[in-house]
Amino acid sequence: MEKNILLTFVILGFLSNKLLARGGYKPTEEEYKSWPGNNWTTKIGDDWVVPSIIGINFDTEKERFDSRMGLFKISRVKRVYNRSEKGKIISQVPKGGILVKTVGNLEITVSNGRD
Repeated sequence: MEKNILLTFVILGFLSNKLLARGGYKPTEEEYKSWPGNNWTTKIGDDWVVPSIIGINFDTEKERFDSRMGLFKISRVKRVYNRSEKGKIISQVPKGGILVKTVGNLEITVSNGRD
């Protein structure tokens, strides 16, 4: 019985060291997109996941917006009249959820509401 317990601890120790030596578990892009949280700024391997901010109200949901952005910054804001609610982010470049090599800037288009 004691040998089995000891063997179990040795095996678990070996496996955990293997995972830590490789930098831990690295999910695939598809796995990451399925997780709750809507793609917060995260690193997968050597790549960064671009946050998805479409649908957030840029004018009134500052806290929610900031929590999604993480290390990414807004470099350009374009405002257009359309059918969406005023202040809602309707597009972003690069698209949310894709992997990029470095953290960078996003260009967003924000609705001014109806004309």
